[in-house]
Amino acid sequence: MNVLNIPSIIGDVVEQTAFELGTDIQYKHGTWKHIMSRILAENGGTNPNERFPLVCLVQVFEERYRSDNDYAEVLLTLLICNISDPNWVSEDRYTNNFIPVLYPIYKKLLEVLQTNQYVVGYNRVTFEHTKIDDLYLPEGDANKLPEVLDGLWLRDLRLRIDVTKCPSVPEITSTLAFGTPVIAPGFPIGIQEVSFDITFSDTDAFKDGSTFTIDISSATGVLTISTLDSNLTLSQVGNLTTITIVDASIMTNSVTLKAGGDYPPSAGLTTGQVTSMANLRPNWVNSANTSDSVTF
Repeated sequence: MNVLNIPSIIGDVVEQTAFELGTDIQYKHGTWKHIMSRILAENGGTNPNERFPLVCLVQVFEERYRSDNDYAEVLLTLLICNISDPNWVSEDRYTNNFIPVLYPIYKKLLEVLQTNQYVVGYNRVTFEHTKIDDLYLPEGDANKLPEVLDGLWLRDLRLRIDVTKCPSVPEITSTLAFGTPVIAPGFPIGIQEVSFDITFSDTDAFKDGSTFTIDISSATGVLTISTLDSNLTLSQVGNLTTITIVDASIMTNSVTLKAGGDYPPSAGLTTGQVTSMANLRPNWVNSANTSDSVTF
């Protein structure tokens, strides 16, 4: 059974909603306390227009599975909110916030859910939920926020997810293929490079900003990982290197990297492995996404 990643599914729904409305919409998920702390941390450091409007998936929620079908049922809480003005009366909030901003996002988000490939059943026109217009969101002990916001809650949003339609992560079809050092063994030890390829069965799981991490371990010391591929950015800490995909639309099934260090190492002392992937498209599970370890 595939493991669902509900925050990622909702994140893609928000992303598509923003695209169809032609506007920027931010997205956060976590407990309400955690979301509030993030809003508080961002207050004053970033222009409000860059942080709002905001859609929040408030956790925790349950996923209910039955033994007689392949569906998971979830009850979610979503909040759509936007910056407001403490001097606005209720009529101003509807004129300036709810009608032009919050309601269109609410309507379009439900429309996007209707066409989502993973969501099935129930009333796909409205989906069962409770809508709450929340004026002056910081009011009340549960909502201590540094800014005045107007919010629209979708509480008990009932969705049924077809688990069979949620693909698992593409397996890596080949182990890391390490080539021959640029300077052949037998030359004086110095900085040399070895190229290696990572091949994926497909690239459908990737989106802009997806990452995969490799672990290259050598007894001769930490090897420096590099690439000539301008579609990849690398961040290395010790033996672990995280590779970020810039533009998923041009991502190929195979990438070439280089490991530089003191060569030649003793045989069998340098190994490489792809250890994990992250920030994939919805429901591409990470659990089995590693390559076999190889030695060069």
